[in-house]
Amino acid sequence: MTRFQEHFRQYKIVVYHGLSCDDIMFQGRVDSSERLNLLYDDVERHYHVIVNLTAAMAQKYVCKGCNKACTSDVTHVCDQTCSDCATCPPCAFVEVQIPCDDCHRHVRSPRSFAIHKQMTSTQKSVCERKRRCENCGGWQVTSAKHECYKRFCGNCKENKDIRHLCYMKPLKDTLPARSDKVRTYSMILRRLRIQSTWTSLNYTYLISSARSSSAHDARTRKTETARYAVGGSTYSGKIPWGNCSYT
Repeated sequence: MTRFQEHFRQYKIVVYHGLSCDDIMFQGRVDSSERLNLLYDDVERHYHVIVNLTAAMAQKYVCKGCNKACTSDVTHVCDQTCSDCATCPPCAFVEVQIPCDDCHRHVRSPRSFAIHKQMTSTQKSVCERKRRCENCGGWQVTSAKHECYKRFCGNCKENKDIRHLCYMKPLKDTLPARSDKVRTYSMILRRLRIQSTWTSLNYTYLISSARSSSAHDARTRKTETARYAVGGSTYSGKIPWGNCSYT
């Protein structure tokens, strides 16, 4: 694989041995934005091409620089990607940064400025998805509603003050609605209780039947012993227990 990487230096070859972001068995050390993802099958000893990496990993976004998964490329921060245009490897800085009148940001280079304006067939440009507020200078993400001098709290799921410190999700004042899962769980518990009651009754009945059967067998054996003690008589009626001797 190292020889293939030396020959195809226009692509960065990354080989996975599983469908996880950490299952990397080979990664080429070339500075190229074009990436070739392969999945190695150790049973057939064959390399399969991964056409869509995010779909194969079941993630919303996989960083091409640090190989970590996150929710979006505009909110992801790492030293392997450009914070202005989200490309890998990151663009180099120039002496004078270029201001953008649309997203109200200062971009590091003309190349980064051109890339952050480009649109793809699947999503909008970085300029449209990553902006700063013209009034307060805060970040504006298209998926969240912006309020000046506030930030979005992931626990509260709403905008809070900048000094808001939240470490756990607050409790609601109302009780949660009873869902179908709760009703199904209640029905299962009710059926288990009924089944347990019937099992207990059947067990008691079996014990009583066993005791009655054993008592009947004992009385039968006792009658036969008494009949045997009478001798050769032809008495066929019920032998009274007090008028015979047992052997």
